[in-house]
Amino acid sequence: AGETDLSGVLPKPCWHTVPDVLDFVYEGKFETGRAKGMLNLFVAADILQIKELFERALESLNRNFDWKRAPHLLAESAELKGSHHVVDEVLEAAKREVLLHVGRLLTEKGGQRLG
Repeated sequence: AGETDLSGVLPKPCWHTVPDVLDFVYEGKFETGRAKGMLNLFVAADILQIKELFERALESLNRNFDWKRAPHLLAESAELKGSHHVVDEVLEAAKREVLLHVGRLLTEKGGQRLG
């Protein structure tokens, strides 16, 4: 059987999501509550034109976006900057949340509040 090399199609940050894409395509598996990798999965689904996965990932991103997940989404969207307009929107929204809640984030991570 032939192989398909997706490394030339997907941005490098999305490569690790290929097993999740395949799990969705062949088994219907999708973790709605996961924080890490959802933006990468969204971009991969868009590039690979998997509409249902794209919609579920977008819905999950919208439903689970909050100040606690913002730092992770900020890092993830920075790696994917320019790959999709939604990524750029997530980047800006995550920046705002981090700036608004920097004290809470520091406390949450075991640091001391500034000021």
